[in-house]
Amino acid sequence: MSKKTFKIVQLLLISVLLTTFTMTGSGCALKERFSRETTVPDSSLPVVYTSIYPLYDFTKKIGGEKVTVINITPAGAEPHSFEPSPQLLAKLSQASLFLYNGAGMEPYLEKLRATLQESSLLMVEASQGINLIKDKEERDPHFWLSPSCALTMGHNILQALIHIDPDNRTYYEKNFQTFAEKLRELDQDYKKTLTQCPGRKIIVTHQAFNYLCQEYDLEQIPLMGLHAEAEPTPGKLKEISILIEKEKIKYLFSEALYSPKTAATIARETGATVLQLHPLGSLNEKELQEGKDYFQIMRENLQNLQQALEIAP
Repeated sequence: MSKKTFKIVQLLLISVLLTTFTMTGSGCALKERFSRETTVPDSSLPVVYTSIYPLYDFTKKIGGEKVTVINITPAGAEPHSFEPSPQLLAKLSQASLFLYNGAGMEPYLEKLRATLQESSLLMVEASQGINLIKDKEERDPHFWLSPSCALTMGHNILQALIHIDPDNRTYYEKNFQTFAEKLRELDQDYKKTLTQCPGRKIIVTHQAFNYLCQEYDLEQIPLMGLHAEAEPTPGKLKEISILIEKEKIKYLFSEALYSPKTAATIARETGATVLQLHPLGSLNEKELQEGKDYFQIMRENLQNLQQALEIAP
């Protein structure tokens, strides 16, 4: 190992340790705050809960003004590790529908099923019909980042809404057609743009982009695995640093919800530039206040991918 690469790995390990201590100290306060933020408004409409932001956004677009949609993972929360409070479970029991992602995204699912087994709540898995990618026998739950998988999710949401509210079937079907058309346009823009880019490798913080990469013939090189709270190993940090220097990679990607320190340290020591690639599992308060949604963020992702891949390694 060269002296420069050894220095990079040392700095990265220090950064990871500092990030871990910070996250541990703030975790309890965050969990308490999140448990208080989801409430059921007074409404005569069917109440639909969703487990993560993509399901919330898709359901809002398809359900429109005919349903009340509430996302149980609050803004800025890490969806992989979120646990619903007993109070939230009680509210869920009074709802018409719970849409969950599946593929291991909701670690609390079996406990929720046991708690709500006497409830009339309809629970629907949005991943039905999706060909799941596995990594070391673990299912990858980040399929919404593929427009074609998002379309399947939307169809499952449509059928669930029709089941709980058949009188508004035509309304939901019309909204779904609009949603599907926007997904087809997004897919065409991704294909047209990325096909023209000479680069194919992207270095990412979190292994969330398997489905996107599979769809558009890209290769992701992650610092961490499917669960972003896992720490990168010294071996992985060394491997990434060597790869950047060897192949002269100019960009690497970080994410809004996770500490940028590791990516920033690699960038500083290798001369690469950090861009954002949003996994869309959760949006923060600022993004929601700005009115951002799935389609806007996916297009921002496309712009950053184009910038990173325009220069062939």
